[in-house]
Order: sequence, then structure tokens, then C-alpha cells
Amino acid sequence: MYYYMKTITIIDDCHLDSQLLVSWLHTDTSYKVVNIYHSGIDAIKQIEILDTHFCLIDACMPLLNGIETAVLLLQKGYKGKVILISHAYYTEHKLKCMDVKLHGYCIKKEFDIFSTLAKVEAEQYSYEDNLFKDWEKLTHLHELKNNDIDKRIELLNPHYKKILLYASKGLNTNEVAILMGLKKHTVEQYRSNMMSQMGFTIAQAIAWAIVNHIIPHGEVITPPPKKYSC
Repeated sequence: MYYYMKTITIIDDCHLDSQLLVSWLHTDTSYKVVNIYHSGIDAIKQIEILDTHFCLIDACMPLLNGIETAVLLLQKGYKGKVILISHAYYTEHKLKCMDVKLHGYCIKKEFDIFSTLAKVEAEQYSYEDNLFKDWEKLTHLHELKNNDIDKRIELLNPHYKKILLYASKGLNTNEVAILMGLKKHTVEQYRSNMMSQMGFTIAQAIAWAIVNHIIPHGEVITPPPKKYSC
């Protein structure tokens, strides 16, 4: 019997999330992940070879966000179905997906990923309205608290947090790049983008992160004073 496997491209700046998605998808022999990119820019550069049935794109990538990446891929001729994904369900993401006619949007959970893939394949579009209603109920009680939270915290994706943590330990860019499994210039781009968005120097950002309990105070390493010879 002939078996037809659906191919998938993943675009997600978080390496851990990418690997988790792969592990989920490969539990179903109907799907095979054939491309993984950690930035929208890298994926767009490879548009000539992106011929998969589906493309899962993280919504909150820092250099080129998920919506921008999806729109550019479709404009440049990607023929598969594009699904935006995020850890939390945001109305703004849903409305943007509908506005630019992406095929689907869902949260990063195993059941929801598979459900959306099936619906997109059968019905063309899926924005998981029921999930949105559930998420809206769950977050309603936190709205007042969220008003008191520094909005810059929302800018911190996993890469930004790691860069701040490693910087607080006194590591240089090369050391940070090795630990994060990224190229040095990519770490520099992330750090520059983070500083621009937050309006801080790296030292100010570390101090701010400690105050907001993003970095535990005990993680910070104070360099020893320089010794001068007489």
C-alpha cells in the first residue's frame, strides 16, 4: 500500500522548542520534519528549496517576527500551508493571521499542533477560536496584575534571557555563542536588537533584570578588582 507522508518546515528561534516540535511530530508517521531554521531571514534565503506541505512559524522571533516571515515566504512563492504558533494565545496574532490570510494559528502544545494541522489540511483555515476563548478566561483574572508589570519583560524571549544571564556571569560574546549553539554575529545581533528595544546598555539591562527577578542575584559574578604593580 502506498503511504503519503506530509513534510514540514519549522522556523523557530528557540532551539529547544524546535526539537520539542520535532519530537512531537515524529510520533505520527504521517508527518516528517525536513527543514529547521532558527530565523525567518535564514528561511527566506532558502525559499528555492522550501517545498514542504506545511510551515510552522514561531510568532515571536526577534529579528523578523512570525507574521513578517510568513508574508515574505508566501510573497516569494512558498506553496505550502503556513501555521503561526506561540506559547500563549494572543488575539493580536489571530487577527493578523486572518488579515494576511495565513492558514492557521495555534499554541505550542502537542494536541493543538496536530489538531490544527489536520484542520488546515481538511478545511484550509484554522484559528482555534475555542482555544482563544479558553485562554481569554484563564488570563482575565491576571489583567490587573499585568498592568503593574514592566512591559519590557514581554520583550524578553528565551535567547534574550540567556544572553542577559551569561553576561551577568561575565562571559564574552564568543563564550555565549558557544553555550547557546549560535554563531558569534547572531549573538551580537540578538544583543544589539535587545538593547535597542529596551533602551538599555548591557549593564543597565542586567541590573534591571535582577530588580525584576529575571536573573537571581546569586547568579551575578562581580569581577575581581584589577591588581596594579607598584
